[in-house]
Amino acid sequence: MPPARKPISLPASAGRRWRHCAVGHTDVVPVDGQDWSSDPFKPKVREENCSARGACDMKGFVGVALALAPEIGKASLKRPLHFALSYDEEVGCVGVTGLLEDLKKAGIKPALALVGEPTLMKVVGAHKGGAKLVTKCMRQEHHSSAPEKGANAVMMAGEFVAMLDDVWHGLRADADPRFDPPHSTVQATVIKGGTAVNILAREAEVTWEYRCLPDATRKRF
Repeated sequence: MPPARKPISLPASAGRRWRHCAVGHTDVVPVDGQDWSSDPFKPKVREENCSARGACDMKGFVGVALALAPEIGKASLKRPLHFALSYDEEVGCVGVTGLLEDLKKAGIKPALALVGEPTLMKVVGAHKGGAKLVTKCMRQEHHSSAPEKGANAVMMAGEFVAMLDDVWHGLRADADPRFDPPHSTVQATVIKGGTAVNILAREAEVTWEYRCLPDATRKRF
């Protein structure tokens, strides 16, 4: 990343301990290949609604929060407020890593985070956890005309994906009605492997993720 691209972490009001934290990201989903009727990066007001890329998710929140910063700074708050704004969230949650490091170095551990995601103006009091994982399959390369003399990593990757599907179905019994879907999920999203149609693949790679209910642990997955 360019040296100038850094997460923003600043107090909106004074205090030794930042008890509340307004959290957002400053980037938006790419617009490549999308059919916009207007410039997605020039907001337009239509029927009292602001139309632009990221107006709802989540530049509206970031803009309002920053616009209110002068008033927040003058207010006598019992619990000070901190702004934590990251970058490149939509392409891999890149900026939040440095942001978390900055908060840790500063000794900031908010008791409450206000995240400006679009929720139709309803309070959402819980969020699923999750992780991205990469599993590499290694087998024995050989000509595809004699598969018994080798081992195909792509086929192995397929077996792994089928196993993930079984795991996902097993998670459905543990449900929390606050979420949609109400259970933890496991999904394989990217598969890479093989060099030619007539060669058993030596390597294959499966990128997958899980999104778990708040009470689930990493060890369980």
